[in-house]
Amino acid sequence: MSRTIAIAEEKRRPPTIQLPRIPTAICYKRPLEVRNHETNRIIFGDSDNYQILELIGRGRYSLVYNAFDSSRRDSCVVKKLLDEDTNRIKRELRYLSILKRGPNIIRARDVIRLDVVGEKFKYGVVFEKIRNVDFRILYRQFDALEIRYYLYQLLNALSYAHHQGIMHRDVKPENIVIDPDARNLRLIDWGFGALYLPGQAYFCGACTLAYRAPELLLGYRHYDYSMDMWSFACVAAGMMFRRDRFFEGVDERTQMQIIGRFLGRQMLDDYLQKYHIRSEAAQLVGQEDSMLDSQ
Repeated sequence: MSRTIAIAEEKRRPPTIQLPRIPTAICYKRPLEVRNHETNRIIFGDSDNYQILELIGRGRYSLVYNAFDSSRRDSCVVKKLLDEDTNRIKRELRYLSILKRGPNIIRARDVIRLDVVGEKFKYGVVFEKIRNVDFRILYRQFDALEIRYYLYQLLNALSYAHHQGIMHRDVKPENIVIDPDARNLRLIDWGFGALYLPGQAYFCGACTLAYRAPELLLGYRHYDYSMDMWSFACVAAGMMFRRDRFFEGVDERTQMQIIGRFLGRQMLDDYLQKYHIRSEAAQLVGQEDSMLDSQ
């Protein structure tokens, strides 16, 4: 059974879907192959052009390496995808292709085959190399001007993606690469991305828990680009208040409790009303009214 907090169907399914302010028809206008990722054909580059160096990062579905591109004679990064779901891989590659000209979005250079054994192999995505400083160190060094500067760059990336019809769905410091010397920011890791189609029901477990919007925590599946903006606000608050995680619960229930204490009952009710989630939703996470009173 999903850990996502269940809400009675009549409470979470809105009679009408509230559409975002960004134009919503762009995804319908895209060619069918963009929406049906299984039909996409991947053109592979020459893996001999790349020398894989040291491991610099790992995630649930990938390993990330420093590498050297002999054809360009410069450094790059290679992300080895461990996922066995070919359609999910094709989806990420398609989004990277759509977003390749976007500001402050990581640029994919090439796709190569790695660990080839017969007809089996791992996908490797070659990215531009951006120096990165651990956010746990970097954010604590920012002054007010630097915070505004980098948040503006992050908004540029999200605005471009949203106007292309793509939700990132995992905005968090680990997916934001910042080179403070070059004053560059890149939004990376589009593996959880999704095309926004009005009225479509999406997976509520998207996005890391500490950055997940209340409507997702409460099982609302018809969300839109605004889920990324909640995550953006959590990142911004972490920068401004010098905290690694501004809201940090251990599960959906405690996450909602922490958010509720911070926002106060009335503000939380006003927020949830946009999604036609009734105020009784607060009780579904085991809270008493006093816990949601304004501070």
